[in-house]
Amino acid sequence: MEQYASRRRRVAIRCRMDSAPLLKDADLCVKCGLCLPHCPTYRLSRTEAESPRGRIALAQGLAGGQLQASAGLTAHIDSCLSCRACEAVCPAKVPYGRIADATRALLVTPRRSRATRLMARLLDYAPARALLRIGLWLL
Repeated sequence: MEQYASRRRRVAIRCRMDSAPLLKDADLCVKCGLCLPHCPTYRLSRTEAESPRGRIALAQGLAGGQLQASAGLTAHIDSCLSCRACEAVCPAKVPYGRIADATRALLVTPRRSRATRLMARLLDYAPARALLRIGLWLL
């Protein structure tokens, strides 16, 4: 699993082997822009990355390896309301909801328990590693 650090949180990308269906669905988009006036987040922000067309381009870049996961990319993907108004007006019948869901599945925030974080800190501390080796040797 590849990991990319961002300022606010760590974002991990799962194996890219499962991104083929996402790329296939995203390739259906002809970038005509008929979805733009129907997208509530685009109407509010007037930012291409906040439109279905922009999010599809971001998903293609992420799944294809041209873009790295970042907090900004995650914010653009997560700002979609999943109302799927864009699907209703799309002449190419792009399954935008499936693309958005697959992109969100690629972006996961790893969560570690307190015990795991404590163990990682302990193992980073050299004397603790030495004690652990001695303890394992004695077993």
